[in-house]
Amino acid sequence: MREVLGPALIGAPCSPPAPEALGQVAAAARAHDMDLALHAALGPGPWWPPAVGRDLAARARAAAAASEWRDDAARRAIDTLAAAGIDCLVLKGGALAHQLYPEPWTRVRHDTDLLVRPQDAQSARRALAAAGFAPAAGITGELVSHQTLCLHRDRRGMRHAIDLHWRISNRARYAGVADLDGLLAAAVPVPALGPHARAPGLADALVLACVHRLGHHPGEPSLGWLLDVHLLAHRLGPLGIASALVTAAAADVEAPCLAGLEAARRALGTPLEHLPDRPWPVARATAALDRLDRGGSQIETVLDDLRALPGWRDRLRLLREHLAPSAGYLRASMPAHAHRSVLALALRRVARGLGRAVSSHLHRGR
Repeated sequence: MREVLGPALIGAPCSPPAPEALGQVAAAARAHDMDLALHAALGPGPWWPPAVGRDLAARARAAAAASEWRDDAARRAIDTLAAAGIDCLVLKGGALAHQLYPEPWTRVRHDTDLLVRPQDAQSARRALAAAGFAPAAGITGELVSHQTLCLHRDRRGMRHAIDLHWRISNRARYAGVADLDGLLAAAVPVPALGPHARAPGLADALVLACVHRLGHHPGEPSLGWLLDVHLLAHRLGPLGIASALVTAAAADVEAPCLAGLEAARRALGTPLEHLPDRPWPVARATAALDRLDRGGSQIETVLDDLRALPGWRDRLRLLREHLAPSAGYLRASMPAHAHRSVLALALRRVARGLGRAVSSHLHRGR
């Protein structure tokens, strides 16, 4: 796919695969949630095998309709927050779909991520709930989670999810990398989502895309997150990439950004040969990629977050929030056992989580 999808989506010259390979390319692209982007970039030409072409065309029509309905819900949520006097930014796919992709429906997304100030989180939840976006049961706490999932089902029966964030990551390692006020300084409008919709500037979006991928999807085989990085890097060019790396270094996340860009270069041919003042630092980027992009176990993730916190009081609080979430969350996450006591549910959750974490840790050590 490197030879086809990467160049096609940035408008670089590329030739469709040989006829005998098209089916395999389409299947590989679908496995990475990229087939609709490939279909839009190459067009509905005669090179697709008939069955593949028909399937892509049908799925493209369905994705276009779902994307428009999802955007309708996003506009409603953004307008609701604006009416309540709450500033927000659209993060990740909800904005990038309109900024970078051939068509918004070619960027696979299942929710819309909105960032507000921490002090506005409670008011934002109330405003969205009044507009029909009901908060879902989720793990809560001062350190363990910085987001609430708000759900709405429209008249068609389609479920819409607004992921309301007040920090950019649930990971303690990355939660303080950026905040709403810092991002607003370079924010750009997203007209497709209404007059109040804004998103981080593209340099900030590149930093956030790299941090999100390593913070929440390290070692994930899907290339979908890298496609965002690839398109952002192309749009920014060498000067913009250099600016993003300066921002990343100031926030102590240069290594995740180098790793994300290097992964995109390898997988999709992202053009990174020269920055304005130096060649692409292949050795440093490779070292960062090898160190960070390997997918740790849950135990390793929690330990890393504990190390990132400034003192033992916060570390103990994070452990407590992981081990003893609210009764509502415990019952919602284990409906078959909801009749049991909160203590029994908490112990069951700890035992199940430890079993999965140890299994993952042992498997990775083989």
